[in-house]
Amino acid sequence: MKYEVTFSCGCTGFVDLIGKQSDREWKLRAAENRLCPECEKEEREKKNKALKERSQSLNLPELQGSDKQVEWAYALRFELIEKVDKYIESFKENLADHEKLNKVIQTIQTVIDYILQHKVKASYFIDRLNQSAHVILSESTREAMKYEENSVVREKERESKIEATVYPKDTNHDDIVEIQVLDKEVAVISDKNDTLIELLKSLKFKWRYGRWSRNNLNQMTGLAEERAIQLGNLLLNEGFPIRIYDEDIRQKAINGDFNPEHTRWVSSKPGEDKLYIRWFKSEDYYDKAKSLPTAVYDSPFIVVAITHYKEVLEFADLFDFKLSDGAKKLIQDHQQDLPKHLRVDPEKITHTETKDGLEQILQSEKGVLDDLKD
Repeated sequence: MKYEVTFSCGCTGFVDLIGKQSDREWKLRAAENRLCPECEKEEREKKNKALKERSQSLNLPELQGSDKQVEWAYALRFELIEKVDKYIESFKENLADHEKLNKVIQTIQTVIDYILQHKVKASYFIDRLNQSAHVILSESTREAMKYEENSVVREKERESKIEATVYPKDTNHDDIVEIQVLDKEVAVISDKNDTLIELLKSLKFKWRYGRWSRNNLNQMTGLAEERAIQLGNLLLNEGFPIRIYDEDIRQKAINGDFNPEHTRWVSSKPGEDKLYIRWFKSEDYYDKAKSLPTAVYDSPFIVVAITHYKEVLEFADLFDFKLSDGAKKLIQDHQQDLPKHLRVDPEKITHTETKDGLEQILQSEKGVLDDLKD
């Protein structure tokens, strides 16, 4: 049966009531104490809008689910915030140790912030409608603390990258080239760039294991730090931003503080009394080096016996060849060993002319044998 009723908003309307008369009277009074359907809808939309605006002001993410679930969950999320605020207040009232209190509050705040930012399904808040703040926080503490720890690491990594990155004043390329300095290797991490590839090839870098690198760096090539500085300086001058985590290497790349790679060397090999002469492919010292005493070609070297170290030193000085530490030691050892060798004054033997006795007899009449006479 339909009954006319004046709702609390002042609007009039009709409600369908069934059942006992006493029940109908109670339902009728209840209807008079609520808003009419239109005003109730308008009020609900207004409330939902306010909740969404409040969420946006707090930078909280939008919730996911059906329309009705989302409407309800927005309110439940703020109810959870109020629960947690009261939970914190309870600790303030009962925990006298201020240091411990601050740690507890910090942990609670970390966990609730994690929940508010990462729990975006409406069902999460609906399912926990009747759970206490303690229960809700406890179940997410480990997850939240692990995320916080990773966040700190990510933030430090981000700050470290910013600090290690240098842009040239005249930047011609968007790609940041990361230069990694390893033990005896310089590696390059970057997106593919044809100009970069040509520059790397010019410095004898090769494509290995998914990246450009130059390995087996030593005294003759220049150590890894030296070659990294040279590469960084070249890239900056070509308009590439670079990233080098070592502050000293990064600053030297900016200042161009490095020794260019020397391409002409005299070296040695363990256990051999020989000097090995080598130069860069684009240079030609073959004829000059091959003219040295005992010189033989053993690709890519010209090899000279240590006994002719003086000629090699003159050659090196004339054509700006550097000596490796091994070559220096080999020469030094040879020089030190020279006085140790036995020096003798050999006896001179006078050789007399061998005589032909038969000839002498034949030439002498007295010496002619009777049986040889006619």
